[in-house]
Amino acid sequence: MSAISRRHFIGSAAAASALPLIGSSAHAQQTDWPNRAIRIIAGYPAGGQTDLFSRTYGEYIRAETGQSVTVENKAGASGSVAAVEAKRAASDGYTLMFTITTTMIMNRVLIKDIPYDPDKDFVIVSIMPAGSLPFVASEKTGAKTLAEFVAYAKKAEKVTHPASRSSSTMMRVRPSRDGCALLAVAATTCGRPDAE
Repeated sequence: MSAISRRHFIGSAAAASALPLIGSSAHAQQTDWPNRAIRIIAGYPAGGQTDLFSRTYGEYIRAETGQSVTVENKAGASGSVAAVEAKRAASDGYTLMFTITTTMIMNRVLIKDIPYDPDKDFVIVSIMPAGSLPFVASEKTGAKTLAEFVAYAKKAEKVTHPASRSSSTMMRVRPSRDGCALLAVAATTCGRPDAE
């Protein structure tokens, strides 16, 4: 028996936990679901975590239903491209969207006129465990723990944060109850920082 990878195990567990919900949702609309191919729209590029979960989930649905499942990656605009594609599809249970909370929650704030209504255009069938986002720092900081990084940040007073939505965003240290807080500060085109 071959060893199962942690990634495959987590993806399979997530897919298994949501299948009964997908089935009952589709069953309410059509008693012979599924009787044709199922399409999953992944809201982010191939090779990422959303793609991995979509494909693992799709494989599980295929194994349980006997129907073919295709995954289409529709990346762009923080998941909005996929959301518009899913919105245009018939509400028959044969087109599913796998995305992240940014698409359904944050885009309301990030995008002025999003071309879909997360509350009216979609039904959340399942929320899946998706892994974690690591907090990383350069080895040059000398920090090996969060507490060590906070101590470093207090001394440095400015820490670059390239993972933000703008490559010119800096993290500024501000006093807080715990001793300091890191606040995103976007640099303007003139080079002067404007707090967000």
